[in-house]
Amino acid sequence: MKQYNISVLVEEGPFDTSLAEVRKNKGEIVSAKELAKLRMLGGPEHYVSQNGSWTSENYNYFPDGAIVIAKAANNPILQNPKVATDAHRVGEEFYLDEKTVEALREYASSDIAEAVKRGALLVKRNNVKGNYVPESFGDELVPRFLFGDEAQRYGAWLKDQEIKQVPHYVAKEAKEPFARGFWLGSLGGWSWLGGDNILGYDGGRVVGVRRGQVIVPAERAAPTAGLDELVKALQKKKAITYNGVLYVPTNPDALT
Repeated sequence: MKQYNISVLVEEGPFDTSLAEVRKNKGEIVSAKELAKLRMLGGPEHYVSQNGSWTSENYNYFPDGAIVIAKAANNPILQNPKVATDAHRVGEEFYLDEKTVEALREYASSDIAEAVKRGALLVKRNNVKGNYVPESFGDELVPRFLFGDEAQRYGAWLKDQEIKQVPHYVAKEAKEPFARGFWLGSLGGWSWLGGDNILGYDGGRVVGVRRGQVIVPAERAAPTAGLDELVKALQKKKAITYNGVLYVPTNPDALT
């Protein structure tokens, strides 16, 4: 039976150089869903919970008020990280060419099921909320798209950290189509959803994941346990099954 484990990589600095370093180390930038899962796994005091990070999603803005939130496969910034970051370094926007605009507008959907399947959600600026109650994440369009089937659980976890509202930021109105990065804020910043993020910030951060194939017979794993038992097992360098997934730590010290 094939199982997969994850190593966490962290690089600080502007988006393009941080992403390049993660990729150099055979990593991939995390999605918002993956980062939420890492936070719930590591706990509120863990580095990835105490610090915000760019994720593989991005926000794309159009003059008619439309906003397309894109997953990695449709994210134009990931296709041109240096060009996008250089534009932000000099105070400019990363403008989208006609071909990219057409592809995003044609591919995006306002239906959540279809948007998740396609990896692009279409929303209207005047319908975007400025704050979300975390325990309602599972019922809200944008959190559902960003966090997928972890939305409700992550929202409940944020509530347990005494976060009452999660701010949601979008960029200024667009005269021409442009793209911004997405930043998932730290717990100290109420895990804000930053769809307006610029990329040239020296204090920025990319959390990456490196997935390595591990073959471990299922009978060697511990029985399904709660999250506390999962963390303890990983810290002791033991494999454990949690919610039907076999976890095998590559760097358990990162959880301490």
